[in-house]
Amino acid sequence: MKKIGRGASYRAALTENLVKNLLVYKKIQTTRSKGKHIVEHVRKVLRKQVTIQPAPARRGDNAPQVTLEISDLTKEKRDAAHQHKTKSNTKNVASR
Repeated sequence: MKKIGRGASYRAALTENLVKNLLVYKKIQTTRSKGKHIVEHVRKVLRKQVTIQPAPARRGDNAPQVTLEISDLTKEKRDAAHQHKTKSNTKNVASR
């Protein structure tokens, strides 16, 4: 991560807190530079897949934002939605 005008201990604490929040909530929103750093850290240390999606810029200072989401959760949601669609389609089929 770029130096953000603070010391190394601040950056380490920030990284630790963002990673913990990502693991707890499965989805967080942060600035683009912090997001890239967190994704690299999670992939390297925890070996989990994280997706980065652009989000609207922050209102106060127009900083570019991203949404980080653990991919495993996305895959589970996608599979559950697919199973639900196939079940509902078979029930509603009627011959005329």
